[in-house]
Amino acid sequence: MKTLCLLSLILFSSLAYSQSDSDIPKYNGAMDELYLNRQPSARVDAMGKASAVSMTGDFGSYYNPALTSMSKGITANASFSSPYYFDETIKLNYLELGYSDKKIGSISFSRYFLNVGEYNYKDRRFYSYTRPATYNSIYRLNYSREIVKNFYAGVNFGASHMGFDIIPVPFQVGNEKPKSTAAVDAFTLDFGLLKKFEFEPTKVNKSLHSIIIGASIYNINKPAITNYRTKAETYSLPQILRLGACYNVKLGPKQSSKDAYVIQSTTNIEYENVVNSEYDVIYKFGEELLIADFFSIRTGYFNTSVNDNQYESGYTNSKNDETQFDFSFGLGLKIPLSEMFNMKNSLVLKFDFAHLSTPVRGNASPDGEAYTTYAFNLNYIP
Repeated sequence: MKTLCLLSLILFSSLAYSQSDSDIPKYNGAMDELYLNRQPSARVDAMGKASAVSMTGDFGSYYNPALTSMSKGITANASFSSPYYFDETIKLNYLELGYSDKKIGSISFSRYFLNVGEYNYKDRRFYSYTRPATYNSIYRLNYSREIVKNFYAGVNFGASHMGFDIIPVPFQVGNEKPKSTAAVDAFTLDFGLLKKFEFEPTKVNKSLHSIIIGASIYNINKPAITNYRTKAETYSLPQILRLGACYNVKLGPKQSSKDAYVIQSTTNIEYENVVNSEYDVIYKFGEELLIADFFSIRTGYFNTSVNDNQYESGYTNSKNDETQFDFSFGLGLKIPLSEMFNMKNSLVLKFDFAHLSTPVRGNASPDGEAYTTYAFNLNYIP
């Protein structure tokens, strides 16, 4: 209990610290395509983007550093998403590799990458323009473990890399080779907590019920990025607070696998807030139905309020307030490779799919085409 209180105090003290310094500019959208707009997990995207708390550790370090403690053995996560608004040259991909052991805890490394390809076009006067290739990325080293029974804590040490030529202004005129892009890195620190409650089956009620509550705070060290091209523009990264709860129930007799039930239902709810501005507040709800531990149907709803703080930062003449709400849907497959090939140790492959409307973020970008995310998870338990 002392450990629980101490870690909870650290989390909320970090939140108070993140709001205390008025000298650092408010967040107004820097790297929102990786931090806020797009989810690396297709499962989370399909469930209303709610996953600060989850029954699995897949893609865990992105949502809550403590989530990776829910994994077992060796885990590899990967996802791919396109397009980004109307720009087909922009691709997003996520890679994560981790190992989890009950005695030593969980450790993982992840990279979330937005690649902007070189783009050439001509204007009405037939002048040729070239936008140089560049990229944005987030790198994280994660460690988490079970502190006491069913109580988990985790931390991310990370670096964010930002290129400044994602929006094609200014362009290189003519057929000259484009100049190298300006870029800068910022170091980041994230922290998260989880508490799990399990209700074992009885003779009367053979279903298994679990509830998890949790919280995470990202970029608690108040990182900021300065544009080396002008050396006058400083952009804060979003300090993201997530509070969530997850309810899971497993129904029906078990199948061949130890943990397999006929039906599993998972419900997620979450509140997300960018605490270093009024930029983003999201309410999220998601539902997943896993049938025979093989096929998943997912749906969700989220409501977003966005204020891009453009007036405070001096780029436009007025603030731009937006509200977006949408329903989401996706599917998933869980393939027990170890059973198919009669392997001694567990080897499971998951494939997830989601197709959603493009997020609206103030006046940073117009509405774009719907996008598709494909995600894979491979888990091996020695």
